[in-house]
Amino acid sequence: MSELRSCCGFRCDLCPAYRENVTGPEHQRRIAEGWRTLYDIKGVGPDDVYCDGCRDMRPEARRVDVRCKVRPCVLGRGLAHCGQCPDYPCATMKHLPQTRGQVEQWTGRALSDQEYRLFVHPYESTPFLAAERTRKGSSPNS
Repeated sequence: MSELRSCCGFRCDLCPAYRENVTGPEHQRRIAEGWRTLYDIKGVGPDDVYCDGCRDMRPEARRVDVRCKVRPCVLGRGLAHCGQCPDYPCATMKHLPQTRGQVEQWTGRALSDQEYRLFVHPYESTPFLAAERTRKGSSPNS
């Protein structure tokens, strides 16, 4: 799968909840447990670890974060992602980008390479969004 970005710049192609990456109930249980442990995300169970992506406009499309405020903002502005927004960074999305160092600081422990790969790397959107912000010729349809 080629690189696929969400409205907030997350890497859907790397996200363990993206439909192409979900391999079954054990995978979903492990991901829900990892999110709960590392990010203190409550209320997301194994059955919720499945996402069609924020670009899927079908009414029946499934998303992990059904209350996401970034998606309606980006789509409502006709943008591909937050990096194209003149208001970036803003309060709506500033809590989203994570780094390995931040997660290790929150948890008080070093992450294994597998934890980083599954639970942090797909969501490190700040470098991408910053690069897109400064890229010449950036337009809503890029």
